[in-house]
Amino acid sequence: MKLNTIIKLPDGRVGTICYNYNGIGGIWGIHHFEIPENDDELPAPEFILRDKNFGTIMGAECVGEDYEVVLMDSLLKTNPVLKGEDADRFIENMVNVKPISKEEMEAIESSYQAIKAMESRTLYDYDKLGVCAYIYYSITTGGFAVECYRKKTKEEIKGDWDKEWVWAGHIKGFDIRPEAESHALKLAESVYNEFKDKF
Repeated sequence: MKLNTIIKLPDGRVGTICYNYNGIGGIWGIHHFEIPENDDELPAPEFILRDKNFGTIMGAECVGEDYEVVLMDSLLKTNPVLKGEDADRFIENMVNVKPISKEEMEAIESSYQAIKAMESRTLYDYDKLGVCAYIYYSITTGGFAVECYRKKTKEEIKGDWDKEWVWAGHIKGFDIRPEAESHALKLAESVYNEFKDKF
């Protein structure tokens, strides 16, 4: 296990790994050690991640092998901006993660399902849902563009004869068709979400 890995025991105690010889060990609390030139520069371990039946090894408590890796030092190195109190607060928040509520979990799941549905839909699917988005090449602008129409809402329809679709959006300026298709799908999804309860 790497130096500065932060672990959390089932009893809630938190430690920082700084020892890796007769078992993996460290000292209690959250710390950050620079890689030493020789091992004497690191502190002696206060705990060892070995079976509790060993009691103590070199004066360090054997705390068992059931633990959770909360943070590895390599993750911190990717963000050199965090220093001082900001880094301490970040690590503290990583160690003491607050559980989210049932309502928050349901909102996350709902958002995930909506995104998943959007990714799996095609322009043809939106046609069936009442939104027509299509891509065309404009000779005048020299690029691809997106045009979008939608069915009229119940309030907009004047009678059985009034089936005309209404304009819902236009985006131009795409050099390649796949980019235009991606924006067409996003526009269709946006229009559908705005009017789906009104069709």
